[in-house]
Amino acid sequence: VRQGQDTLGKGRPQTLNHFDSNAVVTIQEAVDEGGRNPAKKMFLNAAGEVTSQCLLDAEGKKLNTRAIFVGGTIAEVLVDTTGNGVADNRDVYENGKSVRTEVDTNNDRKPDVTISIAPSGASRQDEDTDFDGIIDHRFDGDAPVDIPAGTKLAGEKFGRLDCGSFHGFWWKR
Repeated sequence: VRQGQDTLGKGRPQTLNHFDSNAVVTIQEAVDEGGRNPAKKMFLNAAGEVTSQCLLDAEGKKLNTRAIFVGGTIAEVLVDTTGNGVADNRDVYENGKSVRTEVDTNNDRKPDVTISIAPSGASRQDEDTDFDGIIDHRFDGDAPVDIPAGTKLAGEKFGRLDCGSFHGFWWKR
């Protein structure tokens, strides 16, 4: 079951709520202020808390970013820069602060570059240039650093964003 809501009294809906069989909102699609079409899709748990949110790309055509929340705090942001529905960039957060960025540069769904950010703001970059999962180059700031042979690159395999698309309701009104 779905329910469109005109929250601004403008004669057209700004949100579309999707309900489960227990009448609990599980997904909410929303129009940005001043917009006519949806720009974000939020997934909610049974308590009504947002567990993740998907956003449109810069062209407003595809949901290409998924932010994941744990206990109301951002934990991870996944971005699909190629348009294939699979994340290739991951920003990891701890206590709401960015601590690591992982990037898949060859579309094999595995991180090839990891940038770690210390609380002081200093960064370390690890690179796997031959795509075997082993760090080939490490930099602390701009300075190259020696690394023990066979040191593996941190990071989990990238998966699908699982944002889906907006409901057809938006184009039937």
